[in-house]
Amino acid sequence: MIKINILSSLKKRCLPTKALMKSWIKLALDSAETDHAPNADNKDISLHVDFVDADTIKALNQQYRKKNYPTNVLSFEEAIPLPKGKIFLGNLVLCEEVIAKEAQEQDKKFQDHLAHILIHGCLHLLKYDHIKASDAMIMEALEIKILSKLGIKNPYE
Repeated sequence: MIKINILSSLKKRCLPTKALMKSWIKLALDSAETDHAPNADNKDISLHVDFVDADTIKALNQQYRKKNYPTNVLSFEEAIPLPKGKIFLGNLVLCEEVIAKEAQEQDKKFQDHLAHILIHGCLHLLKYDHIKASDAMIMEALEIKILSKLGIKNPYE
């Protein structure tokens, strides 16, 4: 079982339904090939998703990554084992404003870009990364595969 909490402190939102976003997250977690993948040990997994404004994500990006600009997503890995085989995977913090701006600049549908960024963040929680070129190729290939299941074209083209 995957438990996902989606919170937003934003007053104005153009987000899709929580059910749709949860389905994207579940697909990402089910598609991952890591030790933390939910199907690996039939463990219960939970994670939190928070939508914040540009000022908040900029402050978090500065505090945790030493980058002084708002970003689209930050992943805070926890992977804390809880009683009875449950795992708290971590927190995703997303900025709807940045994602919308990127979607417009890249001529993408907002919902498609949000799906990509949410999936991208989930993969980070599962220890995927893109710092090294070889790791980026693996992560991007998995993102492309997952997004294609949703009918979303390759975001890297």
